[in-house]
Amino acid sequence: MSDRVSLTAAGCAFYATLARFPAISILISIYGLVFNPWNAEPQLQALRELPPPPAFELIVERVHHLVAQPSARLSFGLGISPW
Repeated sequence: MSDRVSLTAAGCAFYATLARFPAISILISIYGLVFNPWNAEPQLQALRELPPPPAFELIVERVHHLVAQPSARLSFGLGISPW
């Protein structure tokens, strides 16, 4: 019987990595609906040190795109984002 723990762990890590950006989009959509979305910039700067710089730039780009959307569009995007 062969153990496939490393293969299973690699698969879990791969799918967890793929799930980060939709999860961030969902969180930003909720944030934009509940709070003033223009307050996101100082909070982004507080998170600058956590992810690697290329990942942080992707997150900032996505946040800026999402906060520019009207609230009706954010609620629609929040409704379809899990699918």
